[in-house]
Amino acid sequence: MDSQAEHRADYFRRSNLLVMVAIFVGLSYHGWAVFSPSTIPYDLLGPLGTVTKYLVENHKTLLNIGYLITWLIHIGEALYALKLCTSLEKTFLVQGIPLLRWRCPCISNAPFLKERGSYPKGGDRRKRKVFTPAQIELLKKGFEKNVYPGYQTREALARSIRVEEDRVHTWFQNRRARTKVPK
Repeated sequence: MDSQAEHRADYFRRSNLLVMVAIFVGLSYHGWAVFSPSTIPYDLLGPLGTVTKYLVENHKTLLNIGYLITWLIHIGEALYALKLCTSLEKTFLVQGIPLLRWRCPCISNAPFLKERGSYPKGGDRRKRKVFTPAQIELLKKGFEKNVYPGYQTREALARSIRVEEDRVHTWFQNRRARTKVPK
C-alpha cells in the first residue's frame, strides 16, 4: 500500500474503547445540560454539578466572552499579517477581483494568485519529458497490447524504461488522443 492509502486507513482505524465511551458520555452529558438543565441533580454530582450549574446559569455571558476572544484573535491575526506584508507595491487579482493592496513576500509566489497565462515560459511548469527511441518503442509495444493499461502495468512499464509512472500515464493519454483525431 502506498503512504497515502496507509494514511487514509489510519484515519479510519478504530479508537480505544475507553476513549469512545468517554466521548459518548461527555456528549450525552452536554446534551442533557443543554436540552434539559432543570432535570440535572446538581447536588448529587459534586464538583461536576457545581461547574455544570455555573455553566448553565451563565451560558450567555460565557458565549459573549467567547465571541470577544474570537474577535480579538481575528484582529491579532490581521495585524500580524499587516506587519508581515509591509510593501505597498502591487495589488493581486484573483479572477479580476483585488485580493490584497500590499505585496506580501510570504504569499507572492502562491500559484492561486497568479493570473492564467502569467507564468514565465518554462518557469513554474514541469520540463517536458523527451523519450529516447528505445523508450518510445517499448511504450508503443505496450500500447499495442492494451490501449488502457492499469496502474500496475503502467508502473511496470515505467520501471522498465526508468521514468515516473505519471509520465507513462500522460504518454498513453496523448497517444489515445492522437489515434482518435482523423488526419
